[in-house]
Amino acid sequence: MSKPSEPFMTPAGVPRDHQFLWLSLIGEAWRSLAVVAVDTNTSTWELASALDKIAARYDLGSFKVIDAESPSTATGEALAEDLKSSVAQGVRTVAAVGWLLDGPRGFPLVEAAEAIVLLVRLGVSRAADVQAMAELVGRERVLGCVTVRGA
Repeated sequence: MSKPSEPFMTPAGVPRDHQFLWLSLIGEAWRSLAVVAVDTNTSTWELASALDKIAARYDLGSFKVIDAESPSTATGEALAEDLKSSVAQGVRTVAAVGWLLDGPRGFPLVEAAEAIVLLVRLGVSRAADVQAMAELVGRERVLGCVTVRGA
């Protein structure tokens, strides 16, 4: 595994706190991770793509991001199969799911993922919503919550 010349350099366009998140997540025993928004109008794509850039920066092995937020003809089941196939090939996979209640595409991905990270907007997300989403996705699989500034 190659080491960057400056070990704590954050990749361009990636917030430093996302780097710390990734470095803490990489030590956990997961091969697939779903990033789930706690409330509507919260995109998980920025966080998931930042994790991809950090994995590349630190040469952390095969890594893939699945975008379940963007409009697509792919069904949730097809995206979940893509996730499972990537994991079977030894590729750590992160799915940017968004808010689960926006539509049915995210549920199969969340069910297929081994671990979950919840995305919480400060000043917007309510504690009760965080707890409800943790219960919905399976509290035992939630590795933690990431906070972002509210709108």
